[in-house]
Amino acid sequence: MQTIYYIKDANGVLLSTDCKTAFTALQGKAAYKYLNSEEGRGKHFFRYKDDHGNTIAIEVDEELFRRYNREQKALAYRERRNQESGRTVISLDSQIEDLMFVECIADEAVNIEIEYEEQETLEAMRHSVSLLSPAEQDMIAQLYLRDEPLTEREYAGLQGLSQTTVNYRKRRALAKLKPLIA
Repeated sequence: MQTIYYIKDANGVLLSTDCKTAFTALQGKAAYKYLNSEEGRGKHFFRYKDDHGNTIAIEVDEELFRRYNREQKALAYRERRNQESGRTVISLDSQIEDLMFVECIADEAVNIEIEYEEQETLEAMRHSVSLLSPAEQDMIAQLYLRDEPLTEREYAGLQGLSQTTVNYRKRRALAKLKPLIA
């Protein structure tokens, strides 16, 4: 099996289904050479397997690539949460007679998308915080990650520091985190 790369190319002979984007197909040494060239480095591709077992890689812009990855992470998160909770997810395409239904009422007060985004942000922040010093980790955890976060003044009192010192250390720690979370 082989990998076929479809590279955006204004002079390409292959068109997207909407006929707005032209592509050139590359494979083997030609694809390798292009992907390792200055022009080819940093390109983003959607990959999938075709019916013959070949990997198809289609070039997409960075924004679409990032959006797709976010959707894949959201899907993986929902699947993980379903497994952890013991819920069984059914397809609406399933045969009705094959399923046993339990009456369910959706909680309209819960927005799963917002909850997921908040959870992903919190997980990213926790991972990034683990890269800080132990003292900085404790401070960020106390000021932001607790169920009921402390104020700077409360944290300063616990640590025997001034509120100004805590504020300075917090800003310095957040400056370290900013590039990791963005």
